[in-house]
Amino acid sequence: MATALFLQLEKTFAEDRLFMDVEGGIAPGQDFVSVLEDQVAQCQLMLALVGKGWLSATDADGRLRLDNPDDFVRIEIESAIRLGKIIIPILINRTEMPRSAELPEPMRPFVRRHAVRITQERFRSDTQGLVEAIARVLEAKKTDRERARTELETKKRMWEEAVEQQERDMEEMVLSDDPQTLMTFLKSYPNDPRVPSVEARLRARLKELMTISNDAETLETFLKLYPNDPYAKAVKIRLMAVQNLRLGKR
Repeated sequence: MATALFLQLEKTFAEDRLFMDVEGGIAPGQDFVSVLEDQVAQCQLMLALVGKGWLSATDADGRLRLDNPDDFVRIEIESAIRLGKIIIPILINRTEMPRSAELPEPMRPFVRRHAVRITQERFRSDTQGLVEAIARVLEAKKTDRERARTELETKKRMWEEAVEQQERDMEEMVLSDDPQTLMTFLKSYPNDPRVPSVEARLRARLKELMTISNDAETLETFLKLYPNDPYAKAVKIRLMAVQNLRLGKR
């Protein structure tokens, strides 16, 4: 039944888009656990066939295969659950979905997946319905990817525009004649390569203003930033004059 279903899927989907664990998909010498986990990670959708004896299958020692963490069916389903893949259980003929209590703990979310039934009597129509369902799922996934890509491109464009606007704002600050604006730049962007030139511009502007300024705050700012400047003494004298002038007015 698995082989027949695989052959039907090949009629609709490209061969390189299909992987069947027991159909030569694992080359001799390969680590089958790594191959299975890699294939599950790449897949968009997994079909898990559940037939008669799926729960009761045993190994050579008589132990239930599903109780073995290294069983390839268990590895595939657990990997798909962990990675959030779409899993479609395929119930063969009259097989019923297993109950949660019948599965190992990591596999129990499997029972909540909506199943599809394929029977020998209606194999052609059943598989056609399955193929159509798969196509719808893949189309929805494609739409989701395109939407995600569009959202990512939009966010990228907005980020680039924000960076460009920030650069324009920074350039305006760098070229400003306002000491407060220049000081804001130095405080906001201390690691910007233009800091030395902004500091030089600020110092020159403060020197220019101090010769005519009657603003105590401007004079105090200069002294705070450049206490050892050759002009510092003259600025202190002017600051005292401004402060005395204020006191006299009071």
